[in-house]
Amino acid sequence: MTPYRVVTLGRAQQDVDAILAWLVSRSPAGAERWLAAVEDAKAKLAKDPLSYPRVAENLRVAFEVRDIFFTTRRDAFIGQYLLS
Repeated sequence: MTPYRVVTLGRAQQDVDAILAWLVSRSPAGAERWLAAVEDAKAKLAKDPLSYPRVAENLRVAFEVRDIFFTTRRDAFIGQYLLS
């Protein structure tokens, strides 16, 4: 099965950018690990999108949007991603 194309929605990208900027200021190596975890979660979404919940807004749009929720040692992150 071919993986789906995953597109980071605007709000999710803003969240990633803000979290990454905060992490870089405290631990550049930690920021790299966190960003790798984000990319890993997106890769899992591309391979198996049905394992992630749809967002409530799916009823109002012509495309499918799924939430990714993952945790690191201390924090949680939720991002919304478009599948096509």
